[in-house]
Amino acid sequence: MNGIEQGHQACYNYHSYQIEKRENEWFIWRSGKCLNSTVTLDIGCQFDQPFNQIISNDKEVFAKLRSRARKTLA
Repeated sequence: MNGIEQGHQACYNYHSYQIEKRENEWFIWRSGKCLNSTVTLDIGCQFDQPFNQIISNDKEVFAKLRSRARKTLA
């Protein structure tokens, strides 16, 4: 996650927000002087190798997701 801070001079990337995972959900919040300061967050995924080397095509992606969903529902 990258933050482009705008507003209060006390707000810094990676130091002016908190992040927490609760079960399968992620929560991000700001507090203190940064609570009402505007920020633009760029949230994405990073992989150790190019994604097309991990999963070669859309059919493979959907097959893996269906398999994961079946395990969750079982």
